[in-house]
Amino acid sequence: VRVVSASYLTFKSLDNVAPNYVDPTLAPFGGKTPVLLRGAVLVGGFASGGFGGFGLTISSAPFHGYTYANMRYTADVAIPRAIGYSTGMINFFFRGKLTVDPIAQRVFAVMNQGDPHTMNADGYPIRTSNGQIFGFEKIRLRVRNSTDPITESGTNTVVPQTVDTGKLVAVARYHRNPCYKPDLTGERIVDFNNTLTEPNCPQGMRTNFQEISVSAPLTISGNADLPFGTEINASIEKVFDFTSDPIPVNATDLFIQVVYRGQLGEETDGIAVGIVDTQEPTIVGAWNNTDHYYSNVGFNWLIQNGTNFAHRGIDSLSICSGGGLSSSVLLYRYASPQDGFNISFLNGTLNPGIVRLALINGKPPTSTSNQAYRMVPALNAPPFMQQRSTQSRGQLRQASQEIFTTSVPLPAPVLCESGEPTTTPYWCFDPIKRRRGQPIGNALQPMYFATGAGSNATDVDLPPALPVYSGLRPVVGGTVNFNTDAVLMGCPAPQVQ
Repeated sequence: VRVVSASYLTFKSLDNVAPNYVDPTLAPFGGKTPVLLRGAVLVGGFASGGFGGFGLTISSAPFHGYTYANMRYTADVAIPRAIGYSTGMINFFFRGKLTVDPIAQRVFAVMNQGDPHTMNADGYPIRTSNGQIFGFEKIRLRVRNSTDPITESGTNTVVPQTVDTGKLVAVARYHRNPCYKPDLTGERIVDFNNTLTEPNCPQGMRTNFQEISVSAPLTISGNADLPFGTEINASIEKVFDFTSDPIPVNATDLFIQVVYRGQLGEETDGIAVGIVDTQEPTIVGAWNNTDHYYSNVGFNWLIQNGTNFAHRGIDSLSICSGGGLSSSVLLYRYASPQDGFNISFLNGTLNPGIVRLALINGKPPTSTSNQAYRMVPALNAPPFMQQRSTQSRGQLRQASQEIFTTSVPLPAPVLCESGEPTTTPYWCFDPIKRRRGQPIGNALQPMYFATGAGSNATDVDLPPALPVYSGLRPVVGGTVNFNTDAVLMGCPAPQVQ
């Protein structure tokens, strides 16, 4: 058998993305793929003749064969295209992008941490009134559609990826701190002298696995509800309702994800996703400190004796967040003449009232940025109190890895008030501050009378320190304006002195 002729049957590979592209290995074949070997062979043999004789015969026979070379050429063409088209499909499916930002005051969520709640055996905070998870029920943020336009192959037609009708939901991803306690005694605590006290917490301060809470969906009826834009001023404010699935007050490693599903460009069922890494719940505390008043003459604290200022209740308290007074917004207001904060107290005989808010803030934009808080008291009759203000870097309860193995165990927590550590892995967990013997919060401010106007008084624990309290009475209720107001109000002006 001898091959006398051979050639390849070829096929023009279809490529809608790049129809004129010629694979380098196919150049000898005019850019076509050799899919089959075609040829002819000479075949010789013996045949019997007349009278018992034999003779040699030779004939030509066509044949078709699929050789290793055919397989190699086909693979050279098919595999890169399969990878490219699959990548294109994946990129198309995941093309949708949302950009998520905090509002101008960098606050995502607010709740009254003083409302009655307990901890169950599994480390979940439980609201006393209804047995549900005690946590954040509203998230306020800004979001915009930042999906890049698509340029169609061949025609080079640019197709904007704007939205039309669809749904928008927020998903909170977090771990939990099982050590948390309603009175904050389960936290890392630091006093005025920077003495750090770690909690006695055998179960650890961070659960092993991530959990989620999902908001109720918002209806998107057109591009105006979720506009496209590359600049932050294109973002639109949204309020997501987590009432049915609250974000626990003891959340750690917190991320907020926003998901859109609906018309996206020409696709009727597209998906767009955005995510923001927030701070973890920061506790802001303001308490009645009218058992003492501050002298701007001697620059010291003086005990109340009824001569200069009387022991006073505070008829209402507003807590705001933002830079200057004109840019601050009202987060929370308490006003009731019947209970809680509005009771005068004598040190040692009645514990003072305290408002403790838990807030989820955006991460500071710089290493020196602080979150500003304003506490504006109001009294029904003079003398009046000045507004007080405080600042905080905010709370970080963040780990640098989502999963720690037995070979890389969860490290001891480190302080990260001045910025996240650069070492890996780390467990970043800022402490609660203790004043007058009680854990108050990450940002804290006493409400007090002063003999003159000016800056805040020296710290209540600055030697000689004021007497310790036997306890605190968290204020129950009040209005979380951040959750209830469709448009946030400005911070109320302080009373005239």
